[in-house]
Amino acid sequence: MRIVDYVKLAWRSIWERKGRTIGTIVGIIIAILALGTAMGVGNGFQQFFVKNFASIFGVNIVYVIPARHPLTDADIRMMESLPYVQQVVPVAITQGVLYVLGKPMMVSIIAISPRYLPRIFGTTSIKNIILQGQPVLTSGTALVGYYVAFTRTGQQIIFPGQRISIETRKGTYVTLTVSGVLVPAHVIAYVNPNIAIFVDYNTYFSLFSNKREYDFAAVYVYPLNKVDYVSKLLKKLFPEYEIFNPRAMLQSFENFIIALQMFLAFISGIGMMIVGLWMFDTMTISVVQRTREIGVLKAVGFSNRQIFLLVLSEAIVISLIGIVAGDAILIPASSFVKLSFGPGVAVPAIITPRTIVLVSLLPLVVNIIATLAPAYRASRISPLQALRTE
Repeated sequence: MRIVDYVKLAWRSIWERKGRTIGTIVGIIIAILALGTAMGVGNGFQQFFVKNFASIFGVNIVYVIPARHPLTDADIRMMESLPYVQQVVPVAITQGVLYVLGKPMMVSIIAISPRYLPRIFGTTSIKNIILQGQPVLTSGTALVGYYVAFTRTGQQIIFPGQRISIETRKGTYVTLTVSGVLVPAHVIAYVNPNIAIFVDYNTYFSLFSNKREYDFAAVYVYPLNKVDYVSKLLKKLFPEYEIFNPRAMLQSFENFIIALQMFLAFISGIGMMIVGLWMFDTMTISVVQRTREIGVLKAVGFSNRQIFLLVLSEAIVISLIGIVAGDAILIPASSFVKLSFGPGVAVPAIITPRTIVLVSLLPLVVNIIATLAPAYRASRISPLQALRTE
């Protein structure tokens, strides 16, 4: 017999038992929706976390944070000499009080070079981060964050060219000229650019700090697969410093997400087991009800193998109908599934090709395994036994 003959006979047979066939198909659809949604939520959460984690810390960056001893220019030069280090961005931070319209505002004063500033914002050109004014940082000038220049209601209170007064931790007052206003940005590593005032190193170390020391350094590594190697080198060179490798943390989280997805898949897979039991019950009853028919088929020349494959074909056809219908419903239905993490933050379920393949193969395999026993039983029915069956 050809494959098409098995399919035709199986198709005719399953629709002679419409009730059980439809019930089994519905069960397969429900199991696919449950498993696909669980995996989709896991995929969505993983992509959401990776995207936000990468935007905050960067996956090609290793952070060096002083513990007992401060970072100096000599330390920065040593880091820059390491293999695969593309750039080292030293950052010094202090707090100050900015007085605008007679009202105090707590701000971070950040020392950085203009050529390093795009790195902090995750872009390649300083022009991309300037909302107003000029991308200039010279002695006595400053670039201000978005929520320093604008109130939460959108009213602008600081403009390019304006002179601003800042009270330092030492109790002194520093006057700077605003050269530009920065675009809104996400919180990046240990820096919130929106409530910060950026100055060049000379301005910072002459007006805000007496010592040329840095609060941390961001070490940019290329290629990406050398991040762990550079991180180990830094730990050897600076054993008393804290070396933070976001990539390692990200990998640990991804392993956790994979484990979580497997757990969710296991829970949802219980539905697959129920579908398998339903298929076993359906095919067992079918074999019992068709004992005489199977006996006649064997009497006219059907072999044990052909009977076995015929019963197995019925299970495969039922499974494929349920799988196609389940996948067709899963893809559009997943767009309505969102996991909320607070106001304005919703993680959608993401159905990937890998998810589709898994939720398609699993019910097919489970149903084939569940049908093996009824198919074997059908293949062992003798024509004589069939004739005795009422």
